[in-house]
Amino acid sequence: KINDTEFDLILLDLLMPRMNGYQVLDKLKSNPKTKNIPIIIISALDNIDNVVNCLQLGADDFIPKPFNKILLKTRINHILEKKQLWDTQEKYVGEIRLEREKSEKLLLNILPKSIAEKLKEGAKTYAEQFEDVTILFADINGFTKLSEKVSAYSLIDLLNEIFSEFDKITSKYNVEKIKTIGDCYMAACGVPQIVENHAELLCKFALEIMNKIPELCKKLNVEIGITIGMNSGPVIAGVIGENKFSYDLWGDAVNIASRLESFGNKGCINISESTYLKVKNSFEFSSPKFLEVKGKKDQLKTYILKK
Repeated sequence: KINDTEFDLILLDLLMPRMNGYQVLDKLKSNPKTKNIPIIIISALDNIDNVVNCLQLGADDFIPKPFNKILLKTRINHILEKKQLWDTQEKYVGEIRLEREKSEKLLLNILPKSIAEKLKEGAKTYAEQFEDVTILFADINGFTKLSEKVSAYSLIDLLNEIFSEFDKITSKYNVEKIKTIGDCYMAACGVPQIVENHAELLCKFALEIMNKIPELCKKLNVEIGITIGMNSGPVIAGVIGENKFSYDLWGDAVNIASRLESFGNKGCINISESTYLKVKNSFEFSSPKFLEVKGKKDQLKTYILKK
């Protein structure tokens, strides 16, 4: 009956056939599912040793036989009130636990796990220097024209479909999505966890999202492409401010990756010389070209990653 039904209180004798009260009490209190059911022992075996043993096993009260009905009713009401308070508390604790899990899941969708843990421990801001990482910017080609033809809601749905596919691929290559800026997707490898072959992994990621575009065009019935810029170098990574936390990267290496996306060959994966030198034996590239980049005195030597 206890396995099949929820009980608020059990009145238990010690002298019973097959299984005595001690065994029942021990079994119920040893089971996580039934350990919180209040139990009152009612028994003629009321010597002090039996009373102590029952209380040590987890009984909530001991009433000797023959029992007084008024006393029994008073004890039952008292324990049922405690049980009601306990159940209410457990309900609230469960709701708090559920809300905390939702909050933690939301936090982990915004920040890398290691950074979220540091902020939960009380850190106001967090920043760290990384000597060598690879950064990627991927911009949707044809998005401006598309925005003139479809509604804002359709446009957001479209971006969500595309970037969600990119998100799925990040975990495959240990890539950290940093943020989206309009129709531009920013990601990096080597932060916040150090990865030795970060350039190679991010190149594989870039090739896969580039190859994903024709499939997405067919699925979404649109004509779009992407231009990608990639660069490797030192960055500062972290979280600043007190509201609307976001994990971000700063440094010249980030700026160069962004410039390669903006000024590089459209519909191609444009990579800097620093990234090329790390992966030149693992992929195929076009011949180098020199690119005029805003904010840079010298031209940048760039390559197009083919496969």
